[in-house]
Amino acid sequence: MLAIIDSSEVGQAKADLMQSLTQVDLRRQTVERQEAAYQRGAITDQSLREGRAALSEARIRLSSDHQRLLNFGLPVRLDDLTKVPHEQLAKQLRLLGMPEDIRKQLDTETLTANLLPLTAPFDGVVVQRTAASGEIIEKNQPKIMFVLADVRHLHVDLDVNPEDMGLVRAGLEVSFTPTYALQKSEIRNSKSEKHGHSTYGSETSDFISVTAKVSHISPEVDEKTRRVKVHAEFDNSDGRLRPNDFGMGRILIREEPKAMVIPSEALQSDGSGNLVFVRTSDKSFAVRPVHTGLREGNVIEVGGVQAGEEVVTTGSFALLSELLKERIVGGD
Repeated sequence: MLAIIDSSEVGQAKADLMQSLTQVDLRRQTVERQEAAYQRGAITDQSLREGRAALSEARIRLSSDHQRLLNFGLPVRLDDLTKVPHEQLAKQLRLLGMPEDIRKQLDTETLTANLLPLTAPFDGVVVQRTAASGEIIEKNQPKIMFVLADVRHLHVDLDVNPEDMGLVRAGLEVSFTPTYALQKSEIRNSKSEKHGHSTYGSETSDFISVTAKVSHISPEVDEKTRRVKVHAEFDNSDGRLRPNDFGMGRILIREEPKAMVIPSEALQSDGSGNLVFVRTSDKSFAVRPVHTGLREGNVIEVGGVQAGEEVVTTGSFALLSELLKERIVGGD
């Protein structure tokens, strides 16, 4: 239970229901007596029909009053209420919907009938609260009192470039890493580079990363981001992720255990295709045409080079400039 609301409308609805229950009971008893009298010929058929019509009207009002309380979210079962003695009915309606532990703390003799327990529609946690104890909320000025979320199951929207959407389909595996884990990874990679070690990609294996499947792909491009929304739903029963967080998602297009990859800064283009510079000796390099595949982080899949070959990264653009100059001079 989130809160207890004191509402005069709820109190009036309970009073109307109690009155309707009494009226139905009285009309029912009247009809029973009229039917017995009709059998003896003591009353006319018209009187019996009027009595039955009055009972039907009372039942309609009861049904309407019952629905009013249901609309407030109160668990009302007419079958149960009709079994309650009249002197106990008012007390039961005052406590309607209250949890047992709360009932024990309340004095039913002095308790108002205006109380409405506000319960959560599902299991979750309160992520925002704007209501205060004793606060008066006007009927014509409604407000959000609580924001409830089931953080055990989170939805993630990935912004994907439209040109990459030809590779994306429902059912592909998605991994998501929140911002704080990415920042830790950047710090770790920065320290590694200072010690002479190179790390390619956004490796975050020492930190949090969750996986799921692509469940929905938007048919349109977002008018603000100019990206396509790809939706996935993640299990968060361990609470590692937090709602409204940002991060980086990866969609696994295909797995290639022995893929040939190079740093993306090694890839150059001469206008007719992609190429890399492969070291052949301490002072010489060979031009090697390559075709590209998938890209992840700052590495890219290529074909046209062999495992173990050393490609130029820093300075590759300078080598490309020299190559283009030679082609211009040579007339190629």
